[in-house]
Amino acid sequence: MLLMQHGMVYEGDSGYPLEPFLLTPFLNPGTRGEERYNRSHKQTRVIVEQTFGILKSRFRCLHSSGGSLQYHPRKCAKIAAACMLLHNRCVRRRILVPELLEDREELEDRIDEPQGAHGNHVKRVRAEIVENYFA
Repeated sequence: MLLMQHGMVYEGDSGYPLEPFLLTPFLNPGTRGEERYNRSHKQTRVIVEQTFGILKSRFRCLHSSGGSLQYHPRKCAKIAAACMLLHNRCVRRRILVPELLEDREELEDRIDEPQGAHGNHVKRVRAEIVENYFA
């Protein structure tokens, strides 16, 4: 399967187009499998958003109220990776997370289905994932 040829699949919310490297939710799920896929997709997204919230609370440089990382993208990635490593160390040492910051960028719970350049092919791949794992 094209999406999993490298052992990973990226998930995007409904604001992103369906692409060969990016799975998005169904606009109008028509089967139980598609509904289960959307539910699983949403649960995963919530966990990721909560994790980002925790990281932003612990490391203000990652939160918009603490400024922004105005560096080359590679350096930003290194800073984010360092924050994640330090966070894992804090978890192991049971160091509490500062009060969670409210993220002003509330995500809407809408599901629309923008189309990427690969349209129907990627829809078939996503349908195959639903059939194999959620039906």
